[in-house]
Amino acid sequence: MSVSETVPAPTRDRILAAASDVFAQEGFEKATVRGICAQAQANVAAVNYHFRDKRELYRMVLQAWQAEAEARFPLDGGLAAPEAPVAERLRGFYRAMLLRLFRGASDPQAAYGRARVWLGELIQAGLAQSPESMRNYTTMEAHLRPLVHAELGPVEGTRLRDAVDSCLAQVVIYFLGFVSDPGFFSLALAKDGEIDRVAAHMTRFALGGLRAMKENGNDDI
Repeated sequence: MSVSETVPAPTRDRILAAASDVFAQEGFEKATVRGICAQAQANVAAVNYHFRDKRELYRMVLQAWQAEAEARFPLDGGLAAPEAPVAERLRGFYRAMLLRLFRGASDPQAAYGRARVWLGELIQAGLAQSPESMRNYTTMEAHLRPLVHAELGPVEGTRLRDAVDSCLAQVVIYFLGFVSDPGFFSLALAKDGEIDRVAAHMTRFALGGLRAMKENGNDDI
C-alpha cells in the first residue's frame, strides 16, 4: 500500500480541492461551507481555522486557479527568447490564453465552471473591486505593452490603452462565447490544430489593427 493511500491529504489541502470543485459548479453565492466541508471530509470549523471565512477561501481558490493556469500555459507560449519576432510572441500570447480558457482545468466541465466564475467576478464585483481579476488584467497588459510599443513606437496614454485593450478584446470574445455556448466552442476548438489556427488568426487581426493605427497616426479613421 502506497503512502498516498495510507496518509490522507492535510485538511487545508482537502478543503481547497473540494472548494475548487464546488465553486466551479455552483459559484460563490450558491456554494456553502457545509457542502464544501462534506466533500472534503472536514469539520466545518476547519474553514474558519485555515481560511477565516468563505470569502477568503474563495479568494484562495481563485488564486490557485490563476497559479495553475500561469504554470501550465505561460503567456509567451513557451518561447524562451524575449527577442523573438512580435508576431511569434503575440501568437504565443493568444495561444496561451485560449489554452487557459478551454484546457485550464482537468476536464471541460470544470474549465467551463471556472470561466463562468471569472465572468461573475467581472460582472458583480467589477474589475477595480476584484483583486484577482485586476491581477489577470495587469498581467496581460504588462505582457502586451512591449509588443504594442514594438509596432507603434513609444506611445502612451489613451492611445496605448486603446491599442492594448483592442488586442485583449479578441480574448474577451472567446471568453464570453465559451460561457454562453460551451458545447459549441469546446467542440470547435477540440479539433487538432484549431487552437493554433485561431491564435494565428487573432495575431494577424491584431497586427493589422496596430499597423493601421501607426499609418493613420492620431487621425480618426
